[in-house]
Amino acid sequence: MDDGSTVIAAEAEAIDWDPKSRGLQPARRSRVEDAVVGDGGTARAEARGALIQCPQAIFTSIRSPMGQGYRIVAASPDVKAEDKIEMTRRSPSHGGLCDSSADAVGLLSYPLGGGRHCIACCAHAGVEHTARGGLRVYSHLAVLESSDFEAIAADPVRIHAVMLQRLRRNGPDLAPPPSLGQLSLEVPCPEEEDEEPTADAHVPQAQAEIESGSEPPSPVNPALAAIAADLEADRHVIVAGATDPMSALNALIELLPVEVRHRLSLSVGIAYSPGRRLQLVLLPEEHSQLRRLVAGQNVVIHRLS
Repeated sequence: MDDGSTVIAAEAEAIDWDPKSRGLQPARRSRVEDAVVGDGGTARAEARGALIQCPQAIFTSIRSPMGQGYRIVAASPDVKAEDKIEMTRRSPSHGGLCDSSADAVGLLSYPLGGGRHCIACCAHAGVEHTARGGLRVYSHLAVLESSDFEAIAADPVRIHAVMLQRLRRNGPDLAPPPSLGQLSLEVPCPEEEDEEPTADAHVPQAQAEIESGSEPPSPVNPALAAIAADLEADRHVIVAGATDPMSALNALIELLPVEVRHRLSLSVGIAYSPGRRLQLVLLPEEHSQLRRLVAGQNVVIHRLS
């Protein structure tokens, strides 16, 4: 049965992530076909988090009757024409990931029209089929409704982690049907905070922590606080030199109000390009051409090392 709400899954055994294999290897299946979930709406998975159903798209370079360059090679019917234009403009192509190794990973997140939000998981997927060689860049994009993005506290890192796990397990789809079904993402909920008042609620927090033997909360990283302030002021920011850019983004998201997260466009591990028009770009290092690329664009550069 195929009612347009299928789940991507591998046909045979899982495919391991192996740097020696030159990136992710193609999924061993003939088409996108697996379990169907309800009517395509959002459902809650008991004790497991949120189960999100959403349209999806694949942006990469493969040979097909439509051509062989980088483009959207497959998408769900609910991905609008204007969404495809935005995805094409922002998605990385050949050499677009900061890390040139086979196991490079990138994240893209940006709002679309109508309140929806696009989150992309980018990786290398084997060798380019064109004469220029090198590694193929493969981007799997999910389009979330505003309510679904709200349900995960507007945190793209949580969606990206699930998408990356799926991509590593199933491999990239380098022979997809032109029309994809709905993508199913089971997103674990973060640990719930204890909202019940304690018996010592009248005691100042620091004193209560001392008496209970627990450590006081870590102070906010001043560098991250400065970045968060620039983002809240709607400035465009490049962050260079993070040892672990994905962890840096995770910590930064925690500092931002939800309304800022909703409007924030960002990338991690993807080479800077002015044409992507992203508000936040996290890079592993500040390369020699960065200053030239941002000249005259009113971009603030922060360094974390």
